[in-house]
Amino acid sequence: MKRANKTTSKVIKNIKRPGSRVSRMKNLTKEKKSDEPFAPDPHSLQTLLNAWTESTELVAEDGTILALNEAAAKMAGKSPKELLGSCIYSHLPEASAKALKARIQSVLRTAHLERFEEKQNGRIIERTIHPVLDGRKKVKQLALYSRDITEQRLAEADSRNAMIYARNLIEASLDPLVTISPEGKIIDANKAAEEATGVTREKLIGSDFSDYFTEPDKARAGYQTALSQGKVRDLLLTLRHKSGRLMDVLYNAAVFRDEKGEIKGVFAAARDITALMRAEKELIKHQKHLKEMVRERTAELVQTNQRLEREIAERRLMEERLKQTMEDLRRSNQDLEQFAYVASHDLQEPLRMVSSFTQLLEKKYKDQLDDEGREFIKFAVDGANRMRRLINDLLAYSRVRTRGKEMEPTDSHSALGEALANLSAMVQESGAIITNDDLPVVKADKSQLIQLFQNLISNAIKFCSEDVPHIHISAEKQDNEWLFSVKDNGIGIEPQYYDKIFEIFKRLQRDEKYPGTGIGLAICKRIVERHNGRIWVESEPGKGSVFYFTIPI
Repeated sequence: MKRANKTTSKVIKNIKRPGSRVSRMKNLTKEKKSDEPFAPDPHSLQTLLNAWTESTELVAEDGTILALNEAAAKMAGKSPKELLGSCIYSHLPEASAKALKARIQSVLRTAHLERFEEKQNGRIIERTIHPVLDGRKKVKQLALYSRDITEQRLAEADSRNAMIYARNLIEASLDPLVTISPEGKIIDANKAAEEATGVTREKLIGSDFSDYFTEPDKARAGYQTALSQGKVRDLLLTLRHKSGRLMDVLYNAAVFRDEKGEIKGVFAAARDITALMRAEKELIKHQKHLKEMVRERTAELVQTNQRLEREIAERRLMEERLKQTMEDLRRSNQDLEQFAYVASHDLQEPLRMVSSFTQLLEKKYKDQLDDEGREFIKFAVDGANRMRRLINDLLAYSRVRTRGKEMEPTDSHSALGEALANLSAMVQESGAIITNDDLPVVKADKSQLIQLFQNLISNAIKFCSEDVPHIHISAEKQDNEWLFSVKDNGIGIEPQYYDKIFEIFKRLQRDEKYPGTGIGLAICKRIVERHNGRIWVESEPGKGSVFYFTIPI
């Protein structure tokens, strides 16, 4: 203990803790000449070290601990006596010791401070190494400060997550939302505010919020009411888009405060009531007109009553006609569906005849036809077959909404199994390897879910590369929906076609190697949308595609 204190007394004048003052050390010494060594008594040095709440150690060049405070011993989980005079590296895990030794060697070489973080027993420790210089400005010892910053880092992460969550909530709103400073300047705005004003968020921020209303003074008065009374409710204002378009809104605002309770600004929302206001103005207009009629034609009260009775009768008649129209529309939809079925049947019959007689023609006159004639017959047969497939797919596309069944709890794993059973011949012929994770029970139309899987898997097999098709189906539960994916190793899709492939009759491959009508993915999209979900694709040409779709929980 005496040796360690004697060594530290020669160099303690050069220790500078972050944020501390050298004057703390000066009070421990007597006046000395500038060339004399600084030598506080050991008891005062230990008292000073223990006064620091952070772990503090004085370390020799070889890692020997020359002095330390109670906080350092507590962090190491040992007594000061066990640590004093021992090698600091011996108390650390091998990896931590190696890293610390490298940093100490760096400080010894450069005489520059080193600050770093490391994980120790599940905690995050911030360490700072200060060079301690002798009279010749040479590094002789090092002061090592350690601080547990685990809670600080967790708090920072919580703060970041809270900010992200708050931002998502703001952006999810369909109403224009802004935060306004006490000076009336916009601090932040959501996407709806950009759309309502025609101004980007970057330009909105810093501008005066009242500039976007037709009555800026009224807007500012409402803002002052919110500041003075804490909130303002349903203030009628008119918002002006930069194009000149006007939007009637109900302005609601409330102050927000910091942790000290001081007002930092106002959070404001504008609800679009343009349609409501238009209807109200129209109603007021009619009411005014009616009052004028009553006032001007009091003598004609009987005639006015008769006129009103006629108007009421006409409205009733209109309601009856509307009901009849709706009933006619319902029957029309039924007739349209029946027509689609009959039309498809009547169209396919001539196509079958064309195909059959063309094939008979080929058999009967095969020897009389040259290569070109036989090729023409092949074109006719192929065209008829393609037309038949097109009619069937178009009929299936139209029936997604008209023939859909009620949504009910459906085992998607069972639906996948039925889809694979329907594709068994195609799977065997291609040698496709199809795997899947556990799939959930979802609320769906089972027959349409089977068709959805069948279309996506058949596409994956059809558009395979030269390799054996590998297809994997999985599902992941998210906040309020299930995210399904169908992954393949096929030819892939260029990014510019990600949206177009879901449009009806859109085909990216026209050659005979990839036959089809261009309706399959359009049917998939219509099925997913009927289930209130979304469908999209992510792909890399030559490496395969992943089709995603969601079904709400």
